[in-house]
Amino acid sequence: YVYTKLLAIFGKARRHVEALNIFKAMQ
Repeated sequence: YVYTKLLAIFGKARRHVEALNIFKAMQ
């Protein structure tokens, strides 16, 4: 239960970092 929740948060954070990198590359 806690592990899956942590995995979901990590997945969201990873996606956020990827989006941020794309945003920086576009500027």
